[in-house]
Amino acid sequence: MLIAGLDEAGRGAFFGPVYTAIVIIGNKDDVEEFKQKALNANIVIRDSKKMTELQRNKARKFIEENVLAYAVEYQNNTSIDTNGILKATMRCFNDSVGKLEPTPSFLYVDVNYFINENTNIPFECIEQGDDKILEIACASILAKTHRDEFIVQFCNNNPEYDEKYCLKRNKGYGTIHHRDGLTKHGLSIYHRKTFCKKFL
Repeated sequence: MLIAGLDEAGRGAFFGPVYTAIVIIGNKDDVEEFKQKALNANIVIRDSKKMTELQRNKARKFIEENVLAYAVEYQNNTSIDTNGILKATMRCFNDSVGKLEPTPSFLYVDVNYFINENTNIPFECIEQGDDKILEIACASILAKTHRDEFIVQFCNNNPEYDEKYCLKRNKGYGTIHHRDGLTKHGLSIYHRKTFCKKFL
C-alpha cells in the first residue's frame, strides 16, 4: 500500500502563489528505512513551521533523494483572487496528485476539508497532520522550501520588491514591515488583492 501525504504552504500569505506538495515514501519497509537513514544523518522531519531554515533545506534535499515519489505544484495570485484561496488550494492539491507517479493507494491531507477529484483514491483529512503523519511532514517541508525558494529568486531578480515589502524576510506574509510597505507603496501586481483590501 502506497500512502501519500499532502500539504500546502503560503495559504495565508499576502503575496505570491500558494504551493502544495505530495510525497510517497514507499511501502512499510521503505518507511522504516527512511526513518533510520534520517536519524543516522541527523535530519529533522516534522512540521516545517517548527524547523529552522537550515533544517528545512537539509531535509528537503534528503527527502527528494530518498522518497519513492514526490510532486510540487502551485497556483499564482491571479488564480487565488479569481477563484478564492480554497478553490485555488484544492486545484493545486489535485494537480499535485495528478502529477505523481506511481498513483498512491491512499491520501492523508493536512486540511479539515478536501475536494478529491481522484475519486478512486480514498483519503482522510488530518488537521495538524504534519505533526502526526510522516508523509505529510515531508510534504510540508517540500511545499514550504519550494515556495520560499520562489520568493527569494523573485526578489533576486526584482530587488525593488524586497526593498518595498521585505519579502525575503517575511516570504510574503503580512508582517508589520510588509503592511507598512503596502501602506507606503500600495499593491503590486503579484499581491493577492482579496487578501489586502484595506491597502487598496
